[in-house]
Amino acid sequence: MLESLDTVDWRGIAHPPNSTPAQIKEALRSLLTISSERDAEHGYHRLLYALGNDHAGTYFPVAVCVIPALGELLMHNNPFTRMAALNVLVDLTTSFEPEPGLEMFSWNGEYQSVADVLRDAVTTIRTSIESVANSAALTEERALALQLLSQQPG
Repeated sequence: MLESLDTVDWRGIAHPPNSTPAQIKEALRSLLTISSERDAEHGYHRLLYALGNDHAGTYFPVAVCVIPALGELLMHNNPFTRMAALNVLVDLTTSFEPEPGLEMFSWNGEYQSVADVLRDAVTTIRTSIESVANSAALTEERALALQLLSQQPG
């Protein structure tokens, strides 16, 4: 799982100065082994700091690159893994904003809004989000999945 992270071209995508692509990948992979709510919360914060500034509620353009991996994590059989992934997705799409000065970036050969590209990326994992929303998952998981779905077209 998460092998797709090794196919991402991380060069040229802005990331926090205190984070590297290797640290981002490790933060994502660490979510596969969490075994408690406390671990889930720690993993959630670790990933958000790898993607931006968790305290300030900002993310760097590199956050777009991890959305497919978060979609994979939603399909994991570990409820703590799913909760951490859902919480990261909810924060990135509802309360966080692009890092000031990095609201636009070059994506697929065009200069685009990071927030728009991030929302579009979340739309590509809609099936995974729906799977959680329609599952026998914990009530909190379903509520977070439904929150994500309510923000998306279609």
